[in-house]
Amino acid sequence: MVRTGRCYCGAVCYELDDDSARDFSVCYCEACKYASSSHTMNLRTDSDKIKITKGTPKSFIDTKTLSGKPMDRKFCGDCGNALFSEPSSLPGKAFLKVGTLDDKSGLNLLVEVFCSNALQPFEPMPQGKHPQLTLGAGSPAFEA
Repeated sequence: MVRTGRCYCGAVCYELDDDSARDFSVCYCEACKYASSSHTMNLRTDSDKIKITKGTPKSFIDTKTLSGKPMDRKFCGDCGNALFSEPSSLPGKAFLKVGTLDDKSGLNLLVEVFCSNALQPFEPMPQGKHPQLTLGAGSPAFEA
């Protein structure tokens, strides 16, 4: 089964041709917190199973990894959306960002890593002078 995916703005699109890529991990390391504000969900695959079908992702060589080995982080140069990472510590492997897949069905959470770094879930602060909004699809726009 070939899965398709893209960045948020659609400037970079890809196909993933890997029937065995179903198990994903959640990573709470510091780099993933910086990249996404709290964590990333990563589907491990072979680098050659990802085919870019539209656009060209930008590359950032991250040298601040816990392994001390560089990580090539691919992202959209227009919207900044992270797409996948290729760690030099695992040659030929890639970690595809689950959120970029068009169809996320059939995936299985396998493991969470760096759990001691996870941010604690938050709850809304007690009602004060600030508004608390619950917005979703079909909600009227908030006007100040």
